[in-house]
Amino acid sequence: MKTAHYLAALALAAALPLCQAHAGGNASAAAKGNAGNSATISINNSEGTATLRGSRSTANILGDVVEIKDGAVYVNGASFGALQKNSEVIYTVTKAGRVLYVDGQARSRDKR
Repeated sequence: MKTAHYLAALALAAALPLCQAHAGGNASAAAKGNAGNSATISINNSEGTATLRGSRSTANILGDVVEIKDGAVYVNGASFGALQKNSEVIYTVTKAGRVLYVDGQARSRDKR
């Protein structure tokens, strides 16, 4: 039984670097919702979704970095265009590919 618990803990520890979310600014303010920034990640069977909102948020998901900063959205440093003030950014990773959505509309690189 100890071996099963050890293997489960090891698998969880190995997966942790693959997903991380950070809402910019003061962490305690973001946690309370005062900063208006949020980033959440959901992963299941090597597929996942990151949802970001606010003026500064970052999500590391399955090898990609999705960022909201300076009024725009970036994936791995490449611009995917400007955002409206209250835009919702959703980045999906599936076996079929990776897609970035802004307010429900798919975005391509350098969208202006």
